[in-house]
Amino acid sequence: MYKIAIVDDDKSASEKLKKMIAEFGDSYGTELSADEFPDGQSLLDSEFVAYDIIFLDIGMEGKNGLEVAKELRARDYKSLLIFCTNLEQYAINGYEVDAMGYLIKPVGEYAFNKNMKKACELLKTDLDRKALIKTVHGNVVVPLKNIVYIEVQEHNLFFHVIIEGKDEVIRSRGSMQGVVKCLNSNCFAQCSACYLINMSRMLSLEKNMVNLGNIALPLSRNYKRDFTDKFMNFMLKDGAFKN
Repeated sequence: MYKIAIVDDDKSASEKLKKMIAEFGDSYGTELSADEFPDGQSLLDSEFVAYDIIFLDIGMEGKNGLEVAKELRARDYKSLLIFCTNLEQYAINGYEVDAMGYLIKPVGEYAFNKNMKKACELLKTDLDRKALIKTVHGNVVVPLKNIVYIEVQEHNLFFHVIIEGKDEVIRSRGSMQGVVKCLNSNCFAQCSACYLINMSRMLSLEKNMVNLGNIALPLSRNYKRDFTDKFMNFMLKDGAFKN
């Protein structure tokens, strides 16, 4: 699932975007969740790290969209930003904060879908995205690149992660099918029914074992072909075979 924030002080424009997001998800089979914020400060006061895509109105009262974007970047948050504006000449300011795109109001379906398709493709292989892991003690936010592998035992999920150079295990509840769907990343692949691994953390693939450095996980016969295909695609696109 991709989480989206809509930041706009125009309620009708915000509701229109939320409807378009829902229609896009239904049409393209992508699970999306959208939250609305009436101004930039309310976004900054929220758990903004949970959002993969943020639609920012440039011309808001108080902190405008560009000021909010600069603050997000100053906090080292790498969400995909899409600006919404009434005036096309303001869209060029998006380059200052590495915005992915911009939409001219009133937002049209073609431009919206084009930006959403691009965003979803980028997110699938973006290890700078963050995962929001729900635990009995509260929510934990972890960059995808810090997840080494995920293990499932019955209805328990164990996220084996690296935090500040140390190996840690975060326990959550859920299913392997659910976590695969939520991560929705081409950087992760199942090597068995019990393990989902981050291919960027692999050191080698040896016979029926996946070497992750401090641990080797079994490569199940039922998953071997699919895993090998995903690993080769990952290496060709994002890994060592890339020129």
